[in-house]
Amino acid sequence: MKAEGREHTRPAAQSAARAWMRALQATAPLSAGTCPTLPERLVQLGVHHGQAAAILSEGRQLSYAQLADSIQRHARWALAQGLRAGDVVALLMPNCPEYLAIWLGLARIGVAVALVNTNLRGALLAHCINAVAPRAVLVSAALAEAAQSARALVSGAVQWWTYGASAGAAPLPRADLAVEQTPADPITTDECMPPALNDRALYIYTSGTTGLPKAAVVSHRRVLQWSLWFAGMMDVQAGDRMYDCLP
Repeated sequence: MKAEGREHTRPAAQSAARAWMRALQATAPLSAGTCPTLPERLVQLGVHHGQAAAILSEGRQLSYAQLADSIQRHARWALAQGLRAGDVVALLMPNCPEYLAIWLGLARIGVAVALVNTNLRGALLAHCINAVAPRAVLVSAALAEAAQSARALVSGAVQWWTYGASAGAAPLPRADLAVEQTPADPITTDECMPPALNDRALYIYTSGTTGLPKAAVVSHRRVLQWSLWFAGMMDVQAGDRMYDCLP
């Protein structure tokens, strides 16, 4: 029985070893420090994969080329707003294709994006925004009321933009309309150097179950490490599809 058990577990152990080897090989370029950041990679994939589907969402589809164009438009729009490397933008938006394009576009020019929980309101939402001291807050029109509940409690000179038409007596400037009019030309290094791997890419928040949520820094290196490690472990192929069930 013991011998049979060992034989039974051997294929599983070999499969696990192959998965770890793939993950190590996928993340090896990070050690050399020459790996492009995720925003740069997505722009490259736009050229390589063209009209192949990149994102499917509730009847909508973005090809790799369209996603790359959207990333570049958001990067150019952000530069036009005076945002620069080292700045922070808080993003309050539900799951949608634009969510990915916004944070990758901002990340391309070195702006860190704080991924704010869409369930927060009032003082708790204001706390999470204040925790990262953003230059700006970008709010989905669907969450305009949530933003309004916290706006008076947010400290500092913060610019507020909405994505989509929002109701109310004091509508916010429309970022989405400006982005649509922005060229999708690639950002050159003369215009803006890409961020380094160890630069901030994101702020993500702790759950707040034992106190107020805290903002944790995620570097471009860590974003790539997670992405490449997962792809290697799962042996992801071009024809595969991944479902994102997060809000």
